Amino acid sequence: MVIQQAYRQYLSRKAKQRPTQLAVMRDKLFSEYVKVNAVQDGHYRKMMLGPLPHVIIFLDLLYIGILESKKDTKKRLLSHLKSEEADLMDTLLTQTNDALKKTTKWKRTLEPRSEFHSNHDSLQLKALIREMEEFMRNNLPELHIEVSQETKAEFRMGYRGIAQEPAPKPVPSKARKPELNVEDVDDF
Repeated sequence: MVIQQAYRQYLSRKAKQRPTQLAVMRDKLFSEYVKVNAVQDGHYRKMMLGPLPHVIIFLDLLYIGILESKKDTKKRLLSHLKSEEADLMDTLLTQTNDALKKTTKWKRTLEPRSEFHSNHDSLQLKALIREMEEFMRNNLPELHIEVSQETKAEFRMGYRGIAQEPAPKPVPSKARKPELNVEDVDDF
């Protein structure tokens, strides 16, 4: 009886909590992916319904961060700078535009109704996610784009579910056999 009351209290508290904006976005994407009938049940569909919405949300948040970085770079470029600083800002703006294009391309590729999903190719999807991970590791620090922990967590969730190789299972070590007792064996 006590456990039942505690569980009911837990459920009522949980029902009163508002879902976060990311959770609402994730649920919306999940429902869009569920509506896609072109993908049959199987491993690829599990990736679409599980980790892929996390990757799409990551791309949305990354796009917003890149736009903010671009706006800041433009403001700095319009201020009076020395020629070396202006060249540096111009290069940074070009790299930011390239990052925007990549992010947009990835987002279009992974949309629920995209042609990309008609192939059901898990290897292509893994390669695309690994490309994003490499971009995030190598290019984002150069562009001075701040990625929040929440955004990184969304990507990690998607990366783990799609592209990360499972850890090799440890090989069980065989128990050492006791030495053979030959003292009581008669000599022939």
